[in-house]
Amino acid sequence: MAFLVSNASAYGKKDEPIAGALAEDHGVVLIRLSNAGPKIPAAEIARMFRPLQGGSQAASASSRTNWGLGLFIVDQIARAHGGGIRCESQGGQTVFELKLPKGLQQILQT
Repeated sequence: MAFLVSNASAYGKKDEPIAGALAEDHGVVLIRLSNAGPKIPAAEIARMFRPLQGGSQAASASSRTNWGLGLFIVDQIARAHGGGIRCESQGGQTVFELKLPKGLQQILQT
């Protein structure tokens, strides 16, 4: 969760807030995190969840170390626990949705 907030802060518009929502539905916890910023092309979204594949924004954001592993790790952890993550980017908003089975709520508290 902290990684998604950190990403939203690093790659979103600096003068726009990051919005978050937490919901529960039929034994699934859904975390939505959105931020304003340039649209991420669909082809790049598909690539972002592969290892060592930082997006084009990552390369231009700064010279800090970016290994391109963060979203891959989040995706793998979510899948290993029966959940998943997805990203949608349109109209100046990027939204990440993380789904986890409700029994994993202790993960969300860290």
